[in-house]
This record gives sequence, C-alpha cells and structure tokens, in this order.
Amino acid sequence: MPLTGSRPDKPRLVEDVSGAWITFAHTSNPSHKGIPVWEPYTLENRATMILDVPFRLENDPAREELDAWKGMNVIP
Repeated sequence: MPLTGSRPDKPRLVEDVSGAWITFAHTSNPSHKGIPVWEPYTLENRATMILDVPFRLENDPAREELDAWKGMNVIP
C-alpha cells in the first residue's frame, strides 16, 4: 500500500513533502511557502514537523512516551 494511502488530500501532501526536500537540497532549510517555518530540533524545544495536511510544527509532541524512558539512560 502506498505510504499516503488513498486519502483525497494526497496530492497536497506529496507536493508539500517533495517541496520540503527540494528546498532543503537547494538551501539547507526545508521551509517553503505553504508550510510553517521548519525550526531546528533541539533538546530544549524538540521542534517536530508533523507531515500531514496541513503540515504543523509541534514542540515535544511525544513527551509522555519519552518520559516513560526516563531513568533508562537511553534518551538525553
């Protein structure tokens, strides 16, 4: 099954993802018109771009899951 399935907004998702790759290849920054500014990931903010329609930037989107690993010395 294709990665994006048969969702009706598939063409937009494909356009936004490929646009991010193309822009990144040319500028070292994937941000382009039509998506939010793609902030660098740091341990302080854990900025994560959610690749969906529309794209969205979330800080630390999986905090609860990451907290489950605390004390196991696998995540800084």
